[in-house]
Amino acid sequence: MPNPPEIDRPFAGSDERAAAHAEFVRLGEIVRQVLSAADAAVFPAWLTGELEKPTRGVERPAVDRLNRYRVIFAEELATLTDAVNRERQRPLDDFSLHAGLYLAERLLASLLGCPIGELQEHLPSG
Repeated sequence: MPNPPEIDRPFAGSDERAAAHAEFVRLGEIVRQVLSAADAAVFPAWLTGELEKPTRGVERPAVDRLNRYRVIFAEELATLTDAVNRERQRPLDDFSLHAGLYLAERLLASLLGCPIGELQEHLPSG
């Protein structure tokens, strides 16, 4: 997975780190909700709307798309879940927080079939 250029830089201050922490935890919670929805086969409205959109011209039932995603990204999803749990207990170092935030963004962008730069437009507000 390519690393974004800023992944190696320390946070400029506590405000920037706090914002990254909050966004990381928020994205981790969205991933958790997506995985829970897959387990229950009951999707929140925002997720249903996103999964019904064709990805690269291919239409798939939402449950099939989500199950395929879970299989393909199983290891990455487990890594993200572990990192979010650790960040909630004690702060990750700057590199790990940057990397975790990038992983969360990349995983959600992959599921929703959008570039990372457009990810927020596809996620529930919060």
